Amino acid sequence: MRRVYNSRISQRANDCLRRRERALQVKRQILILAAVVVTGLAILLGSSIRAMASSPKKAEMHKYYTSIAVERGDTLWALADDYIAEGLMDRKAFIAEVSELNHLTDGHIHSGAHIIVPYYSEEVK
Repeated sequence: MRRVYNSRISQRANDCLRRRERALQVKRQILILAAVVVTGLAILLGSSIRAMASSPKKAEMHKYYTSIAVERGDTLWALADDYIAEGLMDRKAFIAEVSELNHLTDGHIHSGAHIIVPYYSEEVK
């Protein structure tokens, strides 16, 4: 809506009225922009909350150590497949930890030996 200014008042007064009108337009535009941004953020937040609520919760895993007897044909790689929990540790990290725990310098294990290996469980022991 454009105002029709009074021709009987001074040019300075008309300029002042125009500046006020322009300031009001800018405030309205900022308010509309802020409303759009807040609405968008609310939609994003709502959808992310819904996604988190619908995703299955992972059980908390606890790390423990156990001693095992090495059998003929066992390798650190095979033991890694048996004892590591998916997503918590990779094979290289498992082998490095077992080697450090058992002071294995060459990374080889021998049948009949007992070694300490880490494992993960949902149970608190």
